[in-house]
Amino acid sequence: MDYLFKDFKKLLKKNYQEIRALLADASTNCMRVYDKNIGSLPVTVDIYDNYVLITDYRTLSDNEIPGPDPDDLRSAASSMLYRNLESVIYARREKLSGHEQHEKKSDDPVRCTVMENGLQFIVELGSSIDTGLFLDHAVTREMVRLEASRRSVLNLFSYTGAFSVYAAAGWSERVVSVDLSGRYLEWAKENMELNGLNGSRYQFIQEDCGNYLDAAAAEKERFDLVVFDPPTFSNSRKMNSTFNVQRDYASYLHRIARILKPSGAVVFSTNLSTFSMNKNMLKEYQISEITRETIPHGFSRKRVPHKCWILKT
Repeated sequence: MDYLFKDFKKLLKKNYQEIRALLADASTNCMRVYDKNIGSLPVTVDIYDNYVLITDYRTLSDNEIPGPDPDDLRSAASSMLYRNLESVIYARREKLSGHEQHEKKSDDPVRCTVMENGLQFIVELGSSIDTGLFLDHAVTREMVRLEASRRSVLNLFSYTGAFSVYAAAGWSERVVSVDLSGRYLEWAKENMELNGLNGSRYQFIQEDCGNYLDAAAAEKERFDLVVFDPPTFSNSRKMNSTFNVQRDYASYLHRIARILKPSGAVVFSTNLSTFSMNKNMLKEYQISEITRETIPHGFSRKRVPHKCWILKT
């Protein structure tokens, strides 16, 4: 255990120094600095400005966590990452079975503003396993910003609107964010306003994404670029049926094709590690996988955090 803990601390400091140097010119203060690097210590450590979030994936055995305990991990992160101990937050991520979904952890989260590639985002730490900003898509979001100029962009399952902010910051002519959650849409509006992005060009629509796509096709809506980064599974009471990315991806991509302009493109991503794409089901598209190009510094390339493709009509 002592050797394990020492190796963890060394890696934490080494990774932080390397990644901080790489991101020095990127105006970024949120990053992953430990991604289950040691197999026997499956935790992740993320920096959000002055805060650190440790997420523990270890399974409990006889009510005991093997290896360093939460206090040890918090103390190590505090000293190696130069943060106050009070600013280090620890969370456990239980292994779910079937189609269970992670529940809210706390009613009193830490809310702060972070910067990524010069853009600002509100995050909540400690309230649930999700913070409001998925750090593994920092590179993908920057790709969207570079492609958004003078283009109409649709962000499906928009969550807190990070892709929408990047698209708007890239001088898109129109950005439509669609999500079933009113809370997340309000959060998305806050993120847009935080970056000085206001006006009628930016729309926020609370709707089931499948229903929105059907209605948009009927109304002959057309978009240049669609971001399709859905959850692995959703069983919201507001939906007519459940959503399962492996089961439903092709159906959604067919519907997206109906609202794409002739030179349009889709950025499709999923964090389902077992996901398999059948290109023969998507003959209307030219498909290129870009997973490796979209993995940020600090994330494992052996155990990629997501899979990502560009689909063009």
